[in-house]
Amino acid sequence: MKKALWVLAVAVAGLGAYAANVLATPSVGQSTTTLGKALAAEPVDLSGHAKQPGGGWRARLHTHGISDFYVIDNKFEVGGTSGWHSHPGPSVIFVVAGQITNYLGDDPACTPHVYSAGQSFTDEGGTR
Repeated sequence: MKKALWVLAVAVAGLGAYAANVLATPSVGQSTTTLGKALAAEPVDLSGHAKQPGGGWRARLHTHGISDFYVIDNKFEVGGTSGWHSHPGPSVIFVVAGQITNYLGDDPACTPHVYSAGQSFTDEGGTR
């Protein structure tokens, strides 16, 4: 019996029209469901901060023009992959079950970054 890995990826901002993957490789053992999609017809300009014991956090989201927002549920079989790909905007990824390994396209050493259930990470998307 195969165990499924669940990753709920919340695509925070896809700038402009949803672009086709450029230089992408095919996914293997991955199923994707779009749980929600919304269009922001006006630019988004959000910021927030909070002070907490031992530090704080700060966030800013600024878009130009029309933006697409997606909530995506990706499920991976053991050994599955999303393939090398990019997004037109940033993503926040929540690991719901199992583990996922992320590789950064600009890392010549191809260092694996492993995240387990309950952890999250971000993908800047677009060009840096």
